[in-house]
Amino acid sequence: MELQAFSLLCGLSSISFIATADSIKCILPWLFGFAIALIMVNPHALSLMQDPALSFEPPQFALLIAITAFLLIMQPTLITPAVFFAGVLAAIWVTGLTSQGYGISLSLLMVVLISITTFYCVLARPDFCHVSLRQEAFIIVLVSAMAMAIVPEIINGWTSAVSLSGIGSKHGNTLGPGILLLVVFFAALGGLYSNWKRR
Repeated sequence: MELQAFSLLCGLSSISFIATADSIKCILPWLFGFAIALIMVNPHALSLMQDPALSFEPPQFALLIAITAFLLIMQPTLITPAVFFAGVLAAIWVTGLTSQGYGISLSLLMVVLISITTFYCVLARPDFCHVSLRQEAFIIVLVSAMAMAIVPEIINGWTSAVSLSGIGSKHGNTLGPGILLLVVFFAALGGLYSNWKRR
């Protein structure tokens, strides 16, 4: 479940960051980021017979996505780094899909087609992605990434504490408080977003 959510987060983030592109030249940093990340994380996708040079936990990388989204909200002119990171995320998206059982060829084809389509829509139709819409997409990415980075750790910490103390072992309900924390987390973020929109 966590891997599926992380793959969706990478796809959403990649598309959102591609939306910052302002010229056809932005495809170059995307390709560079995509190729470098694919070689380091999933070399088998390029028929390279070597082990991945980089491994990470989804919550750790989700925190990096959240930081990037926050920087783009504060500084929307960071176009080249945003598009480069979109390529990195696209490669990790491919890796996530292959880890779920999808073929490498199908995963590559789907991710590349979606990315190229996004580039085309953004560059060919300037009104395709308005600035305010892009800002809202970054906020959604930020919230989703923070949830991916923080909530699993909270639930794991609570589960470990319950296991050590023996509380709830008779009923086997150890995720109830974790789910409650998740609801409170999203409710608080929803309130903050509502206040931000009123400004």
